[in-house]
Amino acid sequence: MFPEVAEGQSLLGSTGLGMKLEPVDATQRALGGMGVGGRTPTIIPGNPVASLDLLASTASVTMQPMWGKYELGSSEGTFSGTRFPIIGLAFPLGTSGVATFTLNSFFDQNSSAAVRDTLQLLGNDIPVTDQSDLLGGLSALRMGWAQRILPSLAVGGSVGVYTGSVERNFVRSFDVDSLPMLGTIQDFSDSKAWNYSGPLISVNLSWDPFTSLQLASSLQWSGDISLNPMGATGGDKHAIRAPLEVRIGGNWIANPDLSLSAGFSSSDWSDSGHADLDAV
Repeated sequence: MFPEVAEGQSLLGSTGLGMKLEPVDATQRALGGMGVGGRTPTIIPGNPVASLDLLASTASVTMQPMWGKYELGSSEGTFSGTRFPIIGLAFPLGTSGVATFTLNSFFDQNSSAAVRDTLQLLGNDIPVTDQSDLLGGLSALRMGWAQRILPSLAVGGSVGVYTGSVERNFVRSFDVDSLPMLGTIQDFSDSKAWNYSGPLISVNLSWDPFTSLQLASSLQWSGDISLNPMGATGGDKHAIRAPLEVRIGGNWIANPDLSLSAGFSSSDWSDSGHADLDAV
């Protein structure tokens, strides 16, 4: 009558890592969301080269509200994205260098889902509702540096760690108050929590072959993302193999009033060690 509550493996299988969020600001989003190859000086996690042309120490906070609801058969629920996906600081070093410190959301796990079902108990059909709520997410904390080594060429890199946590609350409620021979039926509830950890490194390159054309690339490597039970949460630690992420972008100034941007990004989660994460 009462369900077995999933441990870390089942948490991943049923929810994945959550909703992937791109660490870009509104300007980069309007330019395609690649986060590389944009000419506007800004603070982008994992791409300190983007901050090279900032003239003074700068703090940046990006707000990105996301919410919605869904219905799928007997299942219905809501989802929402983080409100502050990027917090960044940039400090120019002379006229050709910059240091950055960023915190950004990587995967968001704020969701709520309800599934209605019927159980057989002592010959009676008992309607039940399973409510599952997730609150938390995976973030990346990074320190970066970039240097312009030629007027047309700049390089950069960053190191950081994955951080964050997620809490899951599960409640099974019965749509009847009592049954003969059993008396009052109490709701079943359970709460579990996990935290995340793991390293990540990125390198960046920006090249202006012409004054009207800028090309840029970014390569990000991640170690295993560890999922660790917190407090009284049982189960073993789990590791997720994060893929190599490649980004390529460019910007061409066609005339003083028009510029064109294009980009490409790739990250394959099919080798993560968890089949249910293939689609994230």
